[in-house]
Amino acid sequence: ELFRTVRIVLDSRLRIPLNAKILQQTKHTSTIIATTHQASLKKTEVLRSKGVDIIMIPRKGIHVSVTDCLKELGEMGITSMIVEGGSKINASFLREKVVNRLMLYIAPSVFGGNKAIGWLDNVILPRPIDLLNVDIKEIGDDFLIVGEVR
Repeated sequence: ELFRTVRIVLDSRLRIPLNAKILQQTKHTSTIIATTHQASLKKTEVLRSKGVDIIMIPRKGIHVSVTDCLKELGEMGITSMIVEGGSKINASFLREKVVNRLMLYIAPSVFGGNKAIGWLDNVILPRPIDLLNVDIKEIGDDFLIVGEVR
């Protein structure tokens, strides 16, 4: 088997619900949760009994250290990944300069209001993120913007 889907969840306090669909193991998928010592030992044991791999990663502030997590995953043979996350996860990977390629999907729908959250929300990055070799594709009504991060 050349490729196997490994879902990786960063959850510093192990707040993931025990019935979350991402925890369902199959023949072709598995789940690793990267957490910190802030996590409940009891919940760690329950998740391990469900077949979920738990890795303890040092904190950076109150969150899982992205760079330490990637080092640990690399030691496990995981050298490439797709990051799907909210604004804080997206920003932390960009801030740590561990993103090679950025893929943004843009839909022709506008959401707004004070509680609307964008892909980077109100997160401040230390510098602009410049993209090289940018490609824009139309996919149905949506657009996909792909670029290499400089």
